[in-house]
Parts: sequence; structure tokens; C-alpha cells
Amino acid sequence: MAEHTLAIVDLAGLLPEDMRRRALAAAEAMLEHKGVTVEQCAAIGTRPTKPVSPGTILSFFGGMGEVAASWLEACAVVQDLCGPYAKLRIVDKQAPLQH
Repeated sequence: MAEHTLAIVDLAGLLPEDMRRRALAAAEAMLEHKGVTVEQCAAIGTRPTKPVSPGTILSFFGGMGEVAASWLEACAVVQDLCGPYAKLRIVDKQAPLQH
């Protein structure tokens, strides 16, 4: 697998630093654990066999429930501060930006 350098995209810059670090650690852990994004893990939520997209591993990732919770908490804070349409994204700094 290619090297990944992850970064939090929080355009408003309002995410508390401790939460930013936890969300980034969550993303890194998920990517290393199964090669999928933490967004996919969080989207699965409490329904372990719900497919996120074609080709996604369908079983939940053992021990990663806390990772998803940290990610969802960070997203909720961003939305509380910036409105319901605000997004917190993880980007791979090695990959080309999509416009």
C-alpha cells in the first residue's frame, strides 16, 4: 500500500486541538488497520454488515468502534460551531486534490 500522509481539513479552524489530534489519530489507525477511511468506518456505525460502497469490506473492524466514535464526535463539534452543512474531512496529502 502507498504511503499516506493524512491531514484534517477544518476550514473554519475551530476544532479544539485535542479533538483534532484524536480525529487524526483515528483516521490514521483506521487506514492502517484495514486500508479504509475512517469516514467509511463511521458510516457503518452500529450496523456491522451495512456496506458503505461497492468493494468495501462488509464486516466491522474489530476494536475500531472507538475510532468511529472519536471521528463522529469531531464532526459533531464542527457542525455545532459552523452549522449543519459544515464538513470535517480527512485528506491524503500524497494524493492529488479533487476539485
